Amino acid sequence: LDLINTALENIENKESHDAKKLKIRSCILERSLADVMKDTSSRYKDAVALYESCIKKLTRLVSLNDESLAVARHNLGELYLRMKLPEKATRYFQPALDALTVSLGDHPQVATILSSYASCYVQLKQFDKALDLYQKSYKMKSDILGADHRSLYIVLKNITSLYLKLKKKDYALSA
Repeated sequence: LDLINTALENIENKESHDAKKLKIRSCILERSLADVMKDTSSRYKDAVALYESCIKKLTRLVSLNDESLAVARHNLGELYLRMKLPEKATRYFQPALDALTVSLGDHPQVATILSSYASCYVQLKQFDKALDLYQKSYKMKSDILGADHRSLYIVLKNITSLYLKLKKKDYALSA
């Protein structure tokens, strides 16, 4: 970790014609390190700090619709979901969704953010909003990837679970 932090500091201090590219790469390195840390609950605070640092830097370096910035926001939202902080997660999912919708249009990555956002609404017990987002995610993924793609099964499982929470067993069976 110290070695990576030293490398990040060296990159950030460079002032050459490639400085912007190097700074963007350092942000992506920070994001990658945070991705590893978010899988360990004892490192959640460290991961949050790295994601926030990465987002702050990328906001100055790239357009608001940049994919790397959107991915960092989505990943921080996912971490907040794991931490059972859905209100904080929504603050990161919406800009990530907006950015990738503008830059990519209908895309599997956009559908993934829709599913993550839906999970946020499940934690907030706003089941109608969650269902709407899961259905949008499912439609987008099935249109792009085909009806037999394995990622659809996760979305279908989430839709079925939600119907069961809503006590709509008949819908759950047909999902």
